[in-house]
Amino acid sequence: MQTTKKLCLLSTLLLLFGSLYTADASANSNVSFHGVGVTINLAFPPEAHPTDNLSHNLTITANSALTIQNFTIAIYAPVNSSWQLVKSQTLTSFDLQQNQNFTSSLALNLPPETNGTLSCVIYILTDRSADYFSASF
Repeated sequence: MQTTKKLCLLSTLLLLFGSLYTADASANSNVSFHGVGVTINLAFPPEAHPTDNLSHNLTITANSALTIQNFTIAIYAPVNSSWQLVKSQTLTSFDLQQNQNFTSSLALNLPPETNGTLSCVIYILTDRSADYFSASF
């Protein structure tokens, strides 16, 4: 009898404490790309809603000394059943030494009629390649 009461109490406590635990979404999602002598990391919120102000944090790390001839990032949102450019940034002609980072923050405001997943396109041209490196996610 005593064992049954203890077992019931223990089971109740485990259920109670188990229901109190919550898991939060991570503060940021990250994607990384490697190519043309650089590593690009982009951190962004995992979730957003129409009219939210968002910040995308960009880090470009040089794998060797190089010149970035052109870097463009464009962020699109589905608005009223069509894609709308909500933010773009282009950087041209800057040098980075090996393992040197370039960081930038892209602030954007989502349009009121945004409905769906954002899309991001990155283009980069360095003196390490004759071709652009591009990535979209």
